[in-house]
Amino acid sequence: MRKLILFTLFVFSVAFIFLNSSKLEGEKFDNRVYSSDTFYMIDEEYNFVDAKMNLVNTYYGLQQNFTDEEDILREQNIHSLLADIRLSSEEKILKLNSMGLVMLDIPYAKLNSDSSDVTIGTVSIYFDYYSNSWYLSGYGYWNNDAYCDDADGSDNCDSIWRTAGEYGIWNGIGEKDNIGGRDSVGIYLQDTSTAPVGLSLISGYGKFYNYDESKNIYSYNYTRDINPSSYGAVYTFQDYLEITDATYFLGILTSIDETYVAKKFYSSLRYSSQFSTYSGNAVVIYAHTWDETDINSIGLGKDSFSVSWDTTGDGWSAQSTSDTPFE
Repeated sequence: MRKLILFTLFVFSVAFIFLNSSKLEGEKFDNRVYSSDTFYMIDEEYNFVDAKMNLVNTYYGLQQNFTDEEDILREQNIHSLLADIRLSSEEKILKLNSMGLVMLDIPYAKLNSDSSDVTIGTVSIYFDYYSNSWYLSGYGYWNNDAYCDDADGSDNCDSIWRTAGEYGIWNGIGEKDNIGGRDSVGIYLQDTSTAPVGLSLISGYGKFYNYDESKNIYSYNYTRDINPSSYGAVYTFQDYLEITDATYFLGILTSIDETYVAKKFYSSLRYSSQFSTYSGNAVVIYAHTWDETDINSIGLGKDSFSVSWDTTGDGWSAQSTSDTPFE
């Protein structure tokens, strides 16, 4: 009888704990937003301008005087480090910290937009207290080899039959096959406040690249910009497939290996100190073309961005659906 009573008390205790924990979970759930199978907390009281100014005040007095040549070299090193996909997030942050950059804390988990073909990440923001300026960086990548479908209708990147038809006379490893016209990547600042007096986009880069299993980068390109402004900037690059290896049997070419040099894309911007009091939302934007289509122009406005194609139907654009606020 005693054992039965103890067992009954134990069961009721477990049930009580379970019910109360479920109630607590329900209360927590009320403060969450559900998106892409991920819960994340939103702090509605968080003030991003105050957070930026706190960084400025915390590191006040540590600014260094660089010559123009030193500043340009340092700036290029920072852009390259931000784009280095071979580093883990922890390694990258440690290296950036050693160079005088600290990340602006965003009080909720960042999400990626994930379409069927590409993943586009959210924007990260860093304060450079050595130069009293701000860096924004964002990235994206292809989830599959659907870009092969855009290479003159082929669905096989490694097809020797496509090679014979598209490359014509075999010229060996290094042969290139353009995919449509130019692609673009950039960072767009939307829903912004009035730009503070003196705010300027100091520099920016767009890069397209790929790497093999040992993380040797095949292509690392600085590209030209379109419409740099207080709304961000966009950068373009002619994407292509490049033959990296070939297999022969009895002297006859039997297969090839190709790499898509724009499988990963990245952009970073550097803004002047006045960005501290600027507010809005930052997103990564990306545009892809195929066949005979090229990009005529890309417009960045206060509330939206637009892409103008020279022909219709053979291009699409996307952006990260989770904004990085800096308001």
